[in-house]
Order: sequence, then C-alpha cells, then structure tokens
Amino acid sequence: MEPVSRRSFLSKGSIGAVGAIGALSVGPGVLAAAASPGESDLTANEINALDGPLFVHVRDVSTGEIEVLVGETSVVFTDKRLVAKVLRATQ
Repeated sequence: MEPVSRRSFLSKGSIGAVGAIGALSVGPGVLAAAASPGESDLTANEINALDGPLFVHVRDVSTGEIEVLVGETSVVFTDKRLVAKVLRATQ
C-alpha cells in the first residue's frame, strides 16, 4: 500500500470533501473578511499559479499562527488580525 500524506488525504479523502463543503457553507463573508484593505487583488498570473488545493489551517488562535498547505509545501506565519477577522466572520 502506498503511504498517504496528510495533504493527499485531505485533498482526496472524504474528510477533504467534507472540509470543502464546510468551507463553502461558510460563504463569501469569510473570504471578504479576510481581505486586507491595503492589499491589491490577485493578478491573473498569481491565480493561475495555483494548480491544486490550498488549505489554510489556524494552528493557534491565541498567537495567530496560521499554516498554509499548497501541494507538498507548508508555510507557517503569524497574523493575529487575519485570524480575528476569519473567526469573527464565522460567528
């Protein structure tokens, strides 16, 4: 049996489908709330560069730690304001 990574499980497994449905059910309010007023929109090149699933995981609400998973890449950064916006948009 081929080993399964966390990313492949989430993107191909049933939990990935449930997560996608959950994310869609939250609606565009969450996405709009996450936008920073000073940032420009994504360019067509930036949008086209994403060729697979992108997962955003809030690892620690109190510190604002966020993990972004793209393909086999994981990027961790801290943004308390972004976490607060997303959390408030879901309530």
